[in-house]
Amino acid sequence: MKIYFDGCSMTHGRGYLGEDFKNIRWSKILCNQLGAEEYNISSSGSSNQRILRNLATKNFNEKYDLAVIQLTFPSRTEYYDGEKFKQINSHVVRRRDGSYNVAKKGIHGLSREVRNKNNGGSSYFWEMYFNRIYDDVYGHTIEEMVYNSVKSICKVKNIPLIMLSCFRTTKLSYDIMILPEIYEPVSDTNLHPSVSSQISIASDVYNLL
Repeated sequence: MKIYFDGCSMTHGRGYLGEDFKNIRWSKILCNQLGAEEYNISSSGSSNQRILRNLATKNFNEKYDLAVIQLTFPSRTEYYDGEKFKQINSHVVRRRDGSYNVAKKGIHGLSREVRNKNNGGSSYFWEMYFNRIYDDVYGHTIEEMVYNSVKSICKVKNIPLIMLSCFRTTKLSYDIMILPEIYEPVSDTNLHPSVSSQISIASDVYNLL
């Protein structure tokens, strides 16, 4: 049995679960319970566009017995710099109650080269994107497009799918919501699921099978 996982830091585990994160994250716990092979290509700071791109291209050509996809904040996006795809993440301030605010300045994900290109033109573009283009309606629409595409791809390939999300204000229906009031966070300021919560998430996914 081989299980495909993708998502953001909520699924990846790096940076808040310690050096041994690959062995204690919920995807690994689930695979241990099922005696399955874990194929986890999640990435911290990932956008939904990256998750869909992985699913729609080479990474999903193999036969998997199950796909577990965790979507993230729709304010994140990505671009291609001529060599590789890079993730763009606005400063998302996430509060204890799970609500968030997209700050207007300070865009994550821009390399120094991009920031300096054309006297900061690229950085200016992204600041204008989050100030003038991106809004909640646009974000929810992008999320719904990715959500439906993920479901369609798995249906065509006849691969069972479980979908999770950490986006509190989603209007869509997910199997599991990774929120701090459901799964104990690392701390009041780090709202990623704690080590004990990794076990709980794995158990909840297991119970859906």
